[in-house]
Parts: sequence; structure tokens; C-alpha cells
Amino acid sequence: MPLILNEIERLENIASHHGLTIQELLKINQVSTPYEIEIGSTIEVPTSVIDAPLQPYIPYYEYE
Repeated sequence: MPLILNEIERLENIASHHGLTIQELLKINQVSTPYEIEIGSTIEVPTSVIDAPLQPYIPYYEYE
């Protein structure tokens, strides 16, 4: 999922929000230091099953 950085967002906050460390986020974006990513840059954040929309709940009834 591409994400554009703005002045308010910090890599640390983005990483923790997605369950990553800063080092993992840097590795995904193929950079070695956070200083290589500038404000306005687009970074990749991996999506996971957690980000998938939930299916509607359908109760299961067992008939005898």
C-alpha cells in the first residue's frame, strides 16, 4: 500500500501502526537510513490480513 509522507507523520509512528519496526519499514522500501526518505516521498507499507474488510457475521444455527 503506497503512503505519502507529510510533515506530521513520523516513520516510527507509521511502522508501529502497521506492526513493524523502523528497520523493517526501511528494508521494505530498500533504504538504509530514515534520512533517505523525504517529506512528500511515497513509501510502501505492507498490507496484511488485518487490513482486509471483515465478512458479515452470519450466525450458525444447529437444528436438531
